[in-house]
Amino acid sequence: MALLSALSSALPFLHPTRTSSSSLPPCRFHLGPRRSLRRLSSPLLPSPVAFSASALPLGELVERDWSFLDADATNNEEQRADKARRIISAADIRGTGSRVLAALPTLSFVDRVVESAPWELLVAIHESLFVLAMIKESHDRVRCWQGGVDAVPERFSPFDAVFICYFPGMNVSIDQLLSSLAGKSSPGSFLPHFLKHHPTLIKIAVVLVNMQVLSVRCNLRFNLYFTGARVVLSFDQGREVIEQNHRQQYPDMVTNSLPDRAELERAATEHSFQITEFVDEPTFYLAVLRFHD
Repeated sequence: MALLSALSSALPFLHPTRTSSSSLPPCRFHLGPRRSLRRLSSPLLPSPVAFSASALPLGELVERDWSFLDADATNNEEQRADKARRIISAADIRGTGSRVLAALPTLSFVDRVVESAPWELLVAIHESLFVLAMIKESHDRVRCWQGGVDAVPERFSPFDAVFICYFPGMNVSIDQLLSSLAGKSSPGSFLPHFLKHHPTLIKIAVVLVNMQVLSVRCNLRFNLYFTGARVVLSFDQGREVIEQNHRQQYPDMVTNSLPDRAELERAATEHSFQITEFVDEPTFYLAVLRFHD
């Protein structure tokens, strides 16, 4: 945990405090693979950190404490693991070529995504530098970016799977979120009907499907449809914890509720998403949307 120790001891002004989101400076930081970014000259940062052109001096940063997302009085360890597997499975991660985005994840969730399936790119975005530092310390391959969905560089797009791990803390409406994701999501496509006359190509496609390199749907006319990106909104403790606990205790950080089905349907239709699964139980929330351009 060298990176965390350095941040804690050498940068005391980053210690978590709870401050109104309106007072935060518009800083953006990117923690990328150590081998691909320039190292800063400062000996205080053992891992490279890339700053955007608009970055402010470090002394002006305010770090807010998101550790309440790690607390869970609703689930035991087995239940939490089962729900995490269900959430990750819903994203239908497609194999070694997958590009995955996780918004406001905990370290434990990133651990499970890394372990669950192969991927080409995994980007974690968060407001908290401490959370990003923990993720980076554990998984150097994960690209870490400070900010919201809009802050993610275009070069990382399009994404095949998107996890919205804590929507109420993103400080955007569901309409704004899906509008941003529509421009960063992989569209659905298909292999046309004439492929039935090319059995070799069909065999190749089937092999790739079995290898989980491709995700397809077949109909009776032998068209092979590639599913578009999947966006998974979830919270493994359910709506009640957010409304009765988080919004009361952390009103400056938790500014929204989880969207109900009607609200989600309206926003999804507006931005070319389709709801494929929706669960809104007292102790579990899961909404899965598929993008189709």
